[in-house]
Amino acid sequence: MNQKINKVPFRLEVDATKDSTDMAGTHYRVKVTNIGINLVSNISVYLGQNDIQHLNSLAPDQTWFFYPRPDTYVSTVEVSADNGISITTDFRSPFKGLG
Repeated sequence: MNQKINKVPFRLEVDATKDSTDMAGTHYRVKVTNIGINLVSNISVYLGQNDIQHLNSLAPDQTWFFYPRPDTYVSTVEVSADNGISITTDFRSPFKGLG
């Protein structure tokens, strides 16, 4: 119950990953999660030139995945939404364990 008290009304969490494999090449994925207590609307994700994707809304605790088109030159991700949300982040490569 106290967790909800500490949450802000409008907030998104963005996790942009770049996964490289020897066999399949490089795969990009952008995970956007609503970590606020209210619905976030008018979400735009800039993945690269001519690749801007949109989502009407995201409910609290809901997650949505965005994938750049194959011809998109990917460098950073910019996410914006109503209520002043603006996030810019780089892609990270997940840690690969042995085995």
